[in-house]
Amino acid sequence: MRMLPIYLKQLGVDAVPEIIWTRKEAIALRRAGVVKFKNKKNWLGWCVKSSNHICIYYSKHKTLQQLLNTLRHELVHYRFPELDHGTDHNSAKYQEFNLVVKELKDGKNWPKFDRNEFVNTWNKQNEQEIVEWKFRNFIYWTQVYDADAEAKADLERHTSWSFRCFLYWTWESTVPLLSTRQYYQKQKDLGLRKRL
Repeated sequence: MRMLPIYLKQLGVDAVPEIIWTRKEAIALRRAGVVKFKNKKNWLGWCVKSSNHICIYYSKHKTLQQLLNTLRHELVHYRFPELDHGTDHNSAKYQEFNLVVKELKDGKNWPKFDRNEFVNTWNKQNEQEIVEWKFRNFIYWTQVYDADAEAKADLERHTSWSFRCFLYWTWESTVPLLSTRQYYQKQKDLGLRKRL
């Protein structure tokens, strides 16, 4: 794609994105934990905010013009992560987004944008939110779990073994100083250990 460096220069972005061309590549990166995404069947491509990846499904494009339009669209997401278009094609947000895509096509230049700094900031914010979410869930479920036998049975009936593992790991990381007996007892309580 000889247009990629031209568009990146126009957008003021130094960090060149890694382009993923097939669904198979995208799934492999997802399984490796490199990217997280929710794919829709009708998507022609998507941009990953948490890393420097853009996925463009090459096989879904019929013409070079359509491929270039998808590239411009995803590069606008890449350069302007706060700019979203939503799903309603008649909305003002969608029109504004398409105006930026058209300006890119027409050759407009933007000031420098440090994509790597944005990715680092984004990941730190998300990491903190995930930790807080895990802690809130941990507090809630341990209160429910320790409340009474009926709540404990209900929790075990409605949660998977993997979720109980998650609770245990969260609990283990928040309360690291346990005696061996307490450690094994908590494993047993969460259904991760059959006997002491």
